[in-house]
Amino acid sequence: MALLHMCQKSHLDMVVITVNYHKRDTADRDVKVVVDYCSKYQIPVDVVDVHIKEKSNFQLKAREERYRAFSQAVKKYEAKGVLVAHHKDDVLETYLWQKKRGHRVKTYGMSAESEIFDVKVYRPLLEMTKKDLLDYIDRNQIVYGEDESNEQQKYTRNRIRKQLQEMSEETKQTLLDNMLLENKDLALHQKEVSKVVEDMKDEFDVQLLYSFSSKLQVMILQEWLSLQGYMYTTSQKELLEWLRQLKSEENRWIVLKEGYILVSNYHKVKLVEQFSYEYCFIFDRIEFVHTPYFRIETSGTVREGLTLYDDDWPIMIRNWQPSDTIHLSFGRKKVSRWFIDHKIAKDQRLICPVVLNQKNQVIFVAGIGSDINHFSNTPSLFVLK
Repeated sequence: MALLHMCQKSHLDMVVITVNYHKRDTADRDVKVVVDYCSKYQIPVDVVDVHIKEKSNFQLKAREERYRAFSQAVKKYEAKGVLVAHHKDDVLETYLWQKKRGHRVKTYGMSAESEIFDVKVYRPLLEMTKKDLLDYIDRNQIVYGEDESNEQQKYTRNRIRKQLQEMSEETKQTLLDNMLLENKDLALHQKEVSKVVEDMKDEFDVQLLYSFSSKLQVMILQEWLSLQGYMYTTSQKELLEWLRQLKSEENRWIVLKEGYILVSNYHKVKLVEQFSYEYCFIFDRIEFVHTPYFRIETSGTVREGLTLYDDDWPIMIRNWQPSDTIHLSFGRKKVSRWFIDHKIAKDQRLICPVVLNQKNQVIFVAGIGSDINHFSNTPSLFVLK
């Protein structure tokens, strides 16, 4: 409301957008405050109604819906961008939240300008504290609503907000100074990171990463993922774990969010988008084929061999499922238990080839080998992962 008053006093050509999530009883009251003010001064106002069903991550979802509404309004009214009323306390709140969550960022806190959903977002009040804005409200006798849910301690941001309220101005200033120093350090490293990432292209040799410090490795990997189209927030802990796995001599598939896979083959790393683990192939005769998931060959190791009989056909080769069991010499074994005992990575389990005969019996699992009835010294074929 303070920002709205400032814009109105400056005779800014504007449209007001207010979002009602219907999350609390007083939401309608706050909308009325905005609408009444705009009606008084003949300012166009759009009220956007949003109903979020998901209970988890409500704040993240609400933010997405809010900025999506802003983006649509900017295009509808052919505006130059969006003005939002974040202030200095919000900057500190975001900084502490980023540190607590271990987020890797290009800038700590908030920028005076950014781009969200292809729309320019401006934050003109970052030099003012919440107290400054409340004093402005009082001086100008502006009606406003207070979001009571800010007092609920179930949200991390609200707990941080409460922590900031109890801080002295000197402590807050120290935090801001630390943030500025960290941002200066980030800016210096970012130049080097941007140059390295530019040369990495769509695929890079993982050995390249290990020529840099641990800190730069994390920044380089995050920047590269972003340029590949992976836009999800990633913690430093996650990035360090992915780097650890990539360092392994073994080929790796690292499962990221929303079906993305970080693939390392012979130290060459690339990002695979929306990979499907599910596959199913049916054969009514022996065929020596190569698929993205398995190969059927004429030779291989003892454990890769499979002997087939006439009553097995047709056979099915598909990815592992949690209910799969196989009959071994010592009895039946859940395949999932074998995975756990042998510390098989989750992504490797999901694509593991399993062979079933026409009776729908599991007769072969890659890594385990054939069941007790389909093992011999003269296998019909070899199934390689």
